[in-house]
Amino acid sequence: MNTDNKTPSPIDLDKIERDIERDKEAGSGNRHLTGFYLKLTTILAIAISLYAIYANALSNTQEFYRNATFLAGILILGFILFPISQRYSTAKFNFWDYLFILLTLSSYGYFYLTYTDLHVVHNSMPNTTDYVMSVLGIAVLFEAGINSKLIKINKNK
Repeated sequence: MNTDNKTPSPIDLDKIERDIERDKEAGSGNRHLTGFYLKLTTILAIAISLYAIYANALSNTQEFYRNATFLAGILILGFILFPISQRYSTAKFNFWDYLFILLTLSSYGYFYLTYTDLHVVHNSMPNTTDYVMSVLGIAVLFEAGINSKLIKINKNK
């Protein structure tokens, strides 16, 4: 028979406060959509999900095209849901949302449309436009990560 009378450990209020602060921080940039914008975002999210199921299970799409389409869709959805800053976290889209969506469509759309041309006509030798669009695609990807708080930038240093 075990008769250990252990007292319960004290509640760590600092840990609880840190957890609450982290929860607030994680949702601080979220946009709360309503009306038309909510419906548009919902349709886009469902379309991306259905595309992922179709492209991975039912179609014989080349991997590059499947990944470019899926990544562009996810980035657009990310820019809709996570605005560039709390100041722009309104129920409607703003200039920055449209700009980053356009940049996403430009960079990923460029490679989607010119992928075969790059490999067949240019013998896999990229030109200046290819490099510019690659840098733009990476910059858009980083911006989406920063907006969604996946990439943290310490501005206090």
